[in-house]
Amino acid sequence: MRSEKVRVAFLWHFHQPMYKDFLADEYVMPWVRLHALKDYYDMGAIMASVDGARATFNFVGSLLLQLDDYANGQANDVFLRLTAKPADSLDETERQFLLENFFSVSNKVIAGYPRYSELLTRRNATLRGQRPASSFSKSDFLDLQVLFNLAWSGNTLRRESPVVKALEEKRSGFTEDEKLALLDAQQSFLSRVTSLYRKLASDGAAELSTTPFFHPILPLIANVGNARECMPNVVLPSKWSGSIRDAKRQVHDAAKLFADQFGVPLRGMWPAEGSVSQDTCGIYTKLGIKWIATDEAILSKSLSQGKLQSLERNRAQLYAPHFVKAGGRPLSVFFRDHELSDTIGFVYSSWKADEAVSDFLRKLSGIRDLISGTSGSRFDRTPPIVSVILDGENAWQHYADNGEPFLRELYSRLVRTEWVELVRFGDYVEEFGPGEQLPSLAAGSWIRGDFSIWIGHPEDNQAWDYVAEAREALVKSPPSDANSKQLAWQSLFAAEGSDWNWWFGDDHSCDNILQFDHLFRKHIANVFSLIGREPPFDLSVPIKKSGPMLAVQQPTQFIGPVIDGKDTTYFEWVGAGVFEQQSAGHGAMHQVATIAKKLYFGFDLENLFIRVDFAQDVASILDGRSGHEIAVYVTLPSQRRAKIVAERGDRGGSYSLRMFWQNDGGWKQVEARGSVGVDRVLEMAIPFEALGCAAHDKIMLAVKITRNHRVIESIPEGSLIEVTVPGPEFEQEEWCV
Repeated sequence: MRSEKVRVAFLWHFHQPMYKDFLADEYVMPWVRLHALKDYYDMGAIMASVDGARATFNFVGSLLLQLDDYANGQANDVFLRLTAKPADSLDETERQFLLENFFSVSNKVIAGYPRYSELLTRRNATLRGQRPASSFSKSDFLDLQVLFNLAWSGNTLRRESPVVKALEEKRSGFTEDEKLALLDAQQSFLSRVTSLYRKLASDGAAELSTTPFFHPILPLIANVGNARECMPNVVLPSKWSGSIRDAKRQVHDAAKLFADQFGVPLRGMWPAEGSVSQDTCGIYTKLGIKWIATDEAILSKSLSQGKLQSLERNRAQLYAPHFVKAGGRPLSVFFRDHELSDTIGFVYSSWKADEAVSDFLRKLSGIRDLISGTSGSRFDRTPPIVSVILDGENAWQHYADNGEPFLRELYSRLVRTEWVELVRFGDYVEEFGPGEQLPSLAAGSWIRGDFSIWIGHPEDNQAWDYVAEAREALVKSPPSDANSKQLAWQSLFAAEGSDWNWWFGDDHSCDNILQFDHLFRKHIANVFSLIGREPPFDLSVPIKKSGPMLAVQQPTQFIGPVIDGKDTTYFEWVGAGVFEQQSAGHGAMHQVATIAKKLYFGFDLENLFIRVDFAQDVASILDGRSGHEIAVYVTLPSQRRAKIVAERGDRGGSYSLRMFWQNDGGWKQVEARGSVGVDRVLEMAIPFEALGCAAHDKIMLAVKITRNHRVIESIPEGSLIEVTVPGPEFEQEEWCV
């Protein structure tokens, strides 16, 4: 065995969740475009530059779909729109958005631009209240727009684009024309990503693989009981039991898009998060897929279940090929070396490239020694294979020069090492066969060998139950037109992706966690909207139980406004609570353009008063013909909910209120009490008695604007405002000098 080469197979995983709101036909986060510019193309180009290098690149279906939209100029996100907008036309909300979000890149990258570092220092002082946001000039914002996009330009784009080269040399003081030229150069570059990989695959240098379409945890989609196999005491969702049909669709749709995009045979898949189970293997083999991959923890559990020699006692088994039988066909399973893979992902970024690669080769040599000392003839029949599988996009921002020196050194040294051969998984299976049979494949993922990241926590289970409710509603009442039906199922399948539950629970956190929460609930809400049903009110409330507090000013005194829709006097709403829409949300989900600007809420002892100020003429919104509806939602301590709708007749005339109580998932209309006025603003008076409120009750408020029964804006976005019903002592308690 000592003379046998060690085969090394790299799999670089490219993945982004579904950032597209299918119903609104818009993108709410920019990461597909930005990683395409910085990482996806360069990863293939670096490998192609080293003769003899081989690797597998895994494209998730949802990523391919979005890449295609961007490459064809059919995708636009708020980051892109606000980059293109002239800096002197940015309003206050948009300038604040830039200050909050246009530093979303590694500090190591920012440090390479003195002007960017200066702007970051000033921005941080602004957030600490040490200097006003108004201190940023038009030229500051223009430079920020350009520098953010320059920072996300990859090495190939920097080398090959004269526009990018010139801006890199200029460093600051950019013009609007230069900014637009940069966006044009980036747009042209996006179309090169998938074409590069088609060529690499046809040339035999790269193998391409995919993942179930929206990156779902397939065993939990197929049968939630799979969680119990690896987590016997897990608390399961109350409503989600699984859908083998959905699991099959996720795999089938991914395979179809892969064929459309690349035109080469699909030989293998990396299941999302390496999540596998015996009962899902047949889904792959039925489509002719020859191999999948997961983590060494799954091999350890599979060996234990089969009462075979443990991995702890004979680690060499990790480097032998294995297969399971599914649907009467063999499915090869490769198990990633956890240490080698994670060392690239999390350790080597702080090392010099040559030292990191030398350490990697020392580890490989140790594996070679381990294998050569293994008794028996396992490796006489089939050569050993070391599987190195990891994220191919997020690690490199922590490396010098976006990881290029390390990757070039890695490929070059491995190609020159006589006892190493770089291989592709599919080639290995075709040449050496499927390997040794395992009795069955244990259920689990690459993290801890189980599914605890995605199920069991109350937040995770709540998300699963939302999926169950949406699916049941869609199956029961599918849209009649084909387009709406397709969008509804796409929205549901997007909600089945793993990324949302990655952030729910206590395991992970990030600055954009509430935006992921919001987007998940938006996918679910879209299912209901597309079948002509109002989304359940619970979808207005974040699943994540911790996050930034809403910037809400609570009422300080009783008020008594005239309900006429006019801004009659300054004083009639003094003392009311206030929520400004532009402060509702941070990060990529921040609403840049809104219908409503500000929500006032207040009371006397008998009435709840609501006022909404708009960014456009409210009368044109509520003209009775546009399909718009504005409603106040009130949730009582008992969780009973009321909806109060302001409406105008089809032929114009006066405005009136309609009142509904939530009933068995729908709304039952009751006699309306209160008054409404619409002119420059919308004002309402709603008796507490009609709501069934008592003094000191804590109620939750939200205002929603719908168009043709589809929610287009919420105030606040993705949350609720808590209000305490006053007692007679309220003003005494709030009194101050």
